[in-house]
Amino acid sequence: MNMRSNDKVLQEFRDLLSFNSEEELVTREQNVIHFQFMSGLEEIMKQLKISRKKLAEAVGVSASYITQLFRGTKMINIEMLAKIKLALEIEYEIECVQSIQKENTLRKNWLTYHRNRSACRELSFEKLSIRKGTLKIA
Repeated sequence: MNMRSNDKVLQEFRDLLSFNSEEELVTREQNVIHFQFMSGLEEIMKQLKISRKKLAEAVGVSASYITQLFRGTKMINIEMLAKIKLALEIEYEIECVQSIQKENTLRKNWLTYHRNRSACRELSFEKLSIRKGTLKIA
């Protein structure tokens, strides 16, 4: 990769992590939660050797709806969570944990950065790591 390509990739990465409003931040969090759940569900389905088509039949929806859930074009709701739980005879563990203060501060800084770009021009991506769908910035 040449320097221009690196700059372009870095800019696209910054754009990916930027939020212009609280609504965009909430939408991103919604998508992260959705895909984390769907990823875990996919692993369980592999272990149980259940196809998406069989899951659709078991919960009484079309196969295309299940595909939309896995692609993220439709968001899963509580009713569908209950149907899947009963159909697959699985349990969910939902846990609320307090975020580390640094992560909360970072999120606020992202919003502040994009609301007031002239006051905050420099951001460091040196301590960025992505692990299993979770973005961590140290």
